[in-house]
Amino acid sequence: MSLVAKHQQWAPAEVNPAQLEVLLAIGDTLFQSHTGEEAEQIKARLPKDAPEWQAAAVNEFIAKSFSQLPGSTEHLLQLIGGSLSPTVRSDLLTALTLLSTTAGTFLLTGGYTKPFAQLTVKEREATLQAWGSSKLTMRRGLMRAFTGLSLFCIYAYSDLLSDAIGYPSPNRRKLYKTLEKPEYVYSFITPPTADAASTVPIYNTEILIIGSGAGGGVVSSRTAKKYQTLVVEKGVYAPTGEKSRSQQEAFDELFQYGGILASESGSISLFAGSVFGGGTTVNWSGALRTQHFVREEWANEKGLEWFLTDGYTAALDVVCERIGVSDKHIKHSKSNSKLIEGCHKLGYHVDPLPQNTDGHEHACGFCSFGCPYGEKQGTVETFMKDAAKDGAEFLTRAQAEKLLFISPTDKIPTSFGDNLDKYSYTSTRTRCIGAQLSIDDGSKLIVLASKSVVLSGGSINSPAVLLRSGLKDPLIGKNLHCHPCTFVTALFDEQISPWDGAIMTSVSNVVENKDGSHYGAKVEVCMTLPAGIAGSQESWRSSADHKGVMIEYNHTLSLITLTRDRDGGQVVLDANGNPRVKYDISAYDGDSSCRAVVAAAEVLLASGAKRISTTQVGVPSYIVEVGHKGLVDPRWKSWISQVKAASVRANWAGFGAAHQMGTCQMGTTPATSVIDPRGRVWGTSDLYIADASVFPSASGANPMITIMACAWSIAGFLLEDLDKKSE
Repeated sequence: MSLVAKHQQWAPAEVNPAQLEVLLAIGDTLFQSHTGEEAEQIKARLPKDAPEWQAAAVNEFIAKSFSQLPGSTEHLLQLIGGSLSPTVRSDLLTALTLLSTTAGTFLLTGGYTKPFAQLTVKEREATLQAWGSSKLTMRRGLMRAFTGLSLFCIYAYSDLLSDAIGYPSPNRRKLYKTLEKPEYVYSFITPPTADAASTVPIYNTEILIIGSGAGGGVVSSRTAKKYQTLVVEKGVYAPTGEKSRSQQEAFDELFQYGGILASESGSISLFAGSVFGGGTTVNWSGALRTQHFVREEWANEKGLEWFLTDGYTAALDVVCERIGVSDKHIKHSKSNSKLIEGCHKLGYHVDPLPQNTDGHEHACGFCSFGCPYGEKQGTVETFMKDAAKDGAEFLTRAQAEKLLFISPTDKIPTSFGDNLDKYSYTSTRTRCIGAQLSIDDGSKLIVLASKSVVLSGGSINSPAVLLRSGLKDPLIGKNLHCHPCTFVTALFDEQISPWDGAIMTSVSNVVENKDGSHYGAKVEVCMTLPAGIAGSQESWRSSADHKGVMIEYNHTLSLITLTRDRDGGQVVLDANGNPRVKYDISAYDGDSSCRAVVAAAEVLLASGAKRISTTQVGVPSYIVEVGHKGLVDPRWKSWISQVKAASVRANWAGFGAAHQMGTCQMGTTPATSVIDPRGRVWGTSDLYIADASVFPSASGANPMITIMACAWSIAGFLLEDLDKKSE
């Protein structure tokens, strides 16, 4: 089984010369070299208050094409090779092969009678525009894949492009306070080498925790007080005190698959942290407690009574206290102030969004790159520090390939041969004794846990580990929820600097409960990274329009429609044993998102926007003209009708998601769930799961606090179970 090593250099996609020629032709169509009058029209969109360093880079930005940007081709091939599943990558390469021929180009373009790369740039541009609005899913999918990958790639990796759009690269960022050394410096174990008795080295502990995020980090703080505990993390350690990373460094080092985990259909891109501290290291500090209707649903409809007990309330209190959750010290950024202003003008609900910043104002707009100030109280700053002080050990850059099982009556082996298949799960091998790890340097390590194993790899990786380990429960990987988000982006006369200040400090629940079922969507501010806004948050209409939009980036902000998805998807394994996602937003959840798109657009209009754009195919940007009459303006009403008619559908709108939940759901019977109400995997012993995958349904809010409270509870159950065993 060949797993993608997170921090090793991915093998770039292998393309032949004909395929590469087409790929570069597509890139040079999406991002063209513009000259003459066209260039002047683009340059005219440069804001008058643009900094000198932006103005100095604009001419080169306008004149450069995709292939002229240093490293663009290599980075794109790297993304295709590492972030796409073998099946999707094969489909994409097949399309490139077809487009390298006359017949294939005629088939995919509907009329051109020469290979794609030989078409004029305007013919190629017309083809891509037609693909974007095509009724054929395949053509829309190709357009979304090529656009998302190509534009994400160049804006993530090019300092020239950052300068030209006014986005401060690390050397231009102003620290809002002095960086301090980490309060606690972690030490990490060195994996042992094999001895003569085994071809794979062995490390022994009592409790093995796989994953260091909101689940595993919390569990470690409880188990380490009584048992030898080892926390294993496949990501790197990003210590406090380091300056914020560039986009390229952040995506490469801190996120799974380099920041792009696209669904198999290409309709949505998921962002999953892969770093010491997991999602708590790269999230935006939003800290919302489990909502009452979710607790009631899980208790009354799913039979999980714990969620309505004082015990679960106490778990919420403990984690909120430990990570310093409060809304008392919030200072709203311009983006958040616009959301608040618009909601107040319209009478829409809006509240401060509590932060886990321990009483700090926390104006760190780059927290998705790891907080350099140590103010964001993720598990690295809190629970794992507690665990370390109680003797817990830590290992990074180590991915769990599979869990190891023996018969309940057998003794734990002292050595292992090359064939570990005999330790895969079966109906007779049900006791979990540890895991085989793949270390970044290519070596293997077996960790044996004499007491218990806790799987906290997150909703993408936890089901993947179970499936690779031989478990056959058909529910593993099912019930994937991800809070699909689409975007509404607005242009303002004044400078917004959407990267400046706290990222997400306000939330509107105006369409959260659309039909009495408590399924709907929240409206929040998002971190508008250039790679994200270019790849998915702004629809590509033409190269000239795209460059003009990006030049205005400093005056824009994006709101997200965070949908509590009722209908789920699935995590599966690809041919190499890596997790992949099958997910397309349903009609019901798309309606929730569409209602939130309308509400977000109304809020932005009320707060003074001059141009409003959605990601919907076929919906033009709305331009506010002089004398506009607000929500009653006939032009506005007509545009809103277009938004509603277009709806929000898979591959007809751009989607992103950062909250994966539910793939190893908790329940009361093996027929309806993967784990029991105490976190134990059905049909096994000494194996628990504690992360967002245990959610029976979507939390409907930023899930960190709910994950932590579940993990605190499950850790308590684990300790109770071990106490009973020792009696």
